[in-house]
Amino acid sequence: IKTDGGLRTSAATPLNRGLMAINLATSGGTGNLISWRIRENDPEGYSYKLYRGVTAKSQTRKVNNGNPIRGKSNFIDTNGTATSYYRLEVLDTDGNVVDSMKAVKTWGNQTTTIPTTTPTDTRGLNATYTPNDASFCDMDGDGEYEIILKWDPNNSKDAASNGTTSDTYFDCYKMNGKRLWRINQGPNIRSGAHTTPFIAWDLNGDGYGEFIIKTAPGTIDGNGNYVVMGDDDPLQNCLSSRGKPDKGPEYLTVFDGMTGAEISTIKYHTDYATGLNYWGD
Repeated sequence: IKTDGGLRTSAATPLNRGLMAINLATSGGTGNLISWRIRENDPEGYSYKLYRGVTAKSQTRKVNNGNPIRGKSNFIDTNGTATSYYRLEVLDTDGNVVDSMKAVKTWGNQTTTIPTTTPTDTRGLNATYTPNDASFCDMDGDGEYEIILKWDPNNSKDAASNGTTSDTYFDCYKMNGKRLWRINQGPNIRSGAHTTPFIAWDLNGDGYGEFIIKTAPGTIDGNGNYVVMGDDDPLQNCLSSRGKPDKGPEYLTVFDGMTGAEISTIKYHTDYATGLNYWGD
């Protein structure tokens, strides 16, 4: 049970089975492809029953002639349409229902749209932002994956290149587009693929995801607070005339997956003095 900051007082919901259905007509196929998730702790021999209906409240038509589906986690329903709803039952080896997924509506085509909010450049560099790397994890413990998205400015640079970059942002979105948090990595972490990797995972095994990135003075967490250690100045400029950090502290920070709040920060192992001898700044 996770209770950081008094936000949560109950255990997380186990990751659901991700039931989804896609209409195949847009690719020249027939019917719907239905797929679902097998959990790693499912005993061997589990089987599945699919039900189809025309509303979210009623799915009475048994797919596959009512026979359990075995040995796979997908099925093509040739009689399905773009307006079909599907419900899944999970059966143990004795045929007892041990899990059931609520009904889902078929996607009308093979993509879906998730609304996002594009950052604006606050550094006065007139950068524009595009979606970049993304990952997924159940960050809020509700049994569904969230998407963690990195926003990359168009002035991001390879580590070997000179020049100032705008800040890198990370958003956490639910599948309906609701944003749980935004983290600003700040001016002292240079935007670029080599300096802004990230990890999203349930690191402590409590059912809620955590998020890890390199941070520095100027990083702002999902609650709007600076990430700093000790007496470090959050407004310190650690950049050289080439737009690269060549002084000052750097950290590694774990953030709360539900709020984006800083949980724990340690010093990063940056050794600028030695690095100068090999790589410049």
